[in-house]
Amino acid sequence: MDRRTRPANLLVRFAKLKGPTAALRAARHNLRELALTPNITPGQQHLYRVLLGHQTADAVNAAYKAQLEAAGIDKLRVDAVRLIEALVSLPVGIHDDESAYFQAALDWMATEFGSANLLSAVVHKDESAQHMHVLIVPLVHGRMQGSDLEPLTLLPFEALRSVYASQPYVSRPHQ
Repeated sequence: MDRRTRPANLLVRFAKLKGPTAALRAARHNLRELALTPNITPGQQHLYRVLLGHQTADAVNAAYKAQLEAAGIDKLRVDAVRLIEALVSLPVGIHDDESAYFQAALDWMATEFGSANLLSAVVHKDESAQHMHVLIVPLVHGRMQGSDLEPLTLLPFEALRSVYASQPYVSRPHQ
């Protein structure tokens, strides 16, 4: 499921990630360990910032596996939802140089989903729209509940909209 919501020119998307290599694949993209994609500005891929989690995809993947092991989960169905990925994006032309908005959005997600369930958060500033990828482990009461977390995609985004509107340090284009 992929749902897009645009409050106050803000894009928030939640997607279910499936497959046994979901954590590693997502972390490789988020930490820019893959070949460039067309939307990345060449020579700018170093402009990412890790707000939460490890600095390498292998370390993120190891942390994911350790979290499952600690919860007593040793085997998942092949089609199980392994992670929920949240994408929070600012509109093109709006810059958050200190990542303060993204940190505030991450703090909101920690409250909504539980900080222990947030595996990784990486801000990308090498594309036309600055954005943050957050990997969320859908553990609820010691069980993987990715399919049952459908309401995640329906959360009211008033909190993120008010966080965005209240950030004087987010530079907006002149109108």
